[in-house]
Amino acid sequence: MLPASQYPNEQKYALIKLNRKLRSARVPHLINETFIAKFHTELMIYRDPASAYFWLLYARLTEAALLCTGHYADNCEYSAAGDLLANPRRIHVHNKDSGASEIKSRHRSITEQFKPRGVDQAVFRKTFSSSMTTDIEEPAFLPLMAGTLTQSGVFCENYLHSIHQRMKKIADTIAFLLAWSPDNSLELHERLSLTTPESKKFILCNLCRFHPAVFDAMGKELDRIECNCQTTSAFLKREGYDYFFEFNSAWFDIANPPN
Repeated sequence: MLPASQYPNEQKYALIKLNRKLRSARVPHLINETFIAKFHTELMIYRDPASAYFWLLYARLTEAALLCTGHYADNCEYSAAGDLLANPRRIHVHNKDSGASEIKSRHRSITEQFKPRGVDQAVFRKTFSSSMTTDIEEPAFLPLMAGTLTQSGVFCENYLHSIHQRMKKIADTIAFLLAWSPDNSLELHERLSLTTPESKKFILCNLCRFHPAVFDAMGKELDRIECNCQTTSAFLKREGYDYFFEFNSAWFDIANPPN
């Protein structure tokens, strides 16, 4: 287990202040990508690889992002969910011949932004692939944070797996709702109210409906570390033993989420 505090008091109090900010943020309903981006920037200022408190707070922000993205997906807000799940925040497009570069518009396709008017689609694709390269400078937040937690080397493998499992669930929910094609959350809930109990159960099983239990549990662990009442964590490795799922595997039974 990492030591609870190996950083100066200024850093410690800054992290505690950030945790309290996240605690009062009313996740997932009153946060968005802008909130996550600002919090992530502030948190990384106080990055300390040897701090259990830092890593648990980083994981708690990841949990907040998962809850927010799942909430977006469940309410047919596909663009907002896609931005957190997969759509890179910044892509540079480079011309290999001229050396010029341009930022890709986040919500426009390569063809829409770069194809000259009147040029055949197939010709453009061939020209673009041979003369242009793309560089993802800022990935979407969920893959960024999942990668950071994985590379830290301090989290249980089962917990890391649960993050990717929920990311996949979000993608599956978006695909399901796009196929079912409700235009918005109001239409989705109207359809649910009119369908049979069997169909409703099937539909609900294809939604995320993520439970905040892990987000809440991490908050409690951070509180205990803050007052020096806790020296171990159910989410971090302890003596090489990955025991997170023995702590509470029901938190991630996403096939049968809590009502």
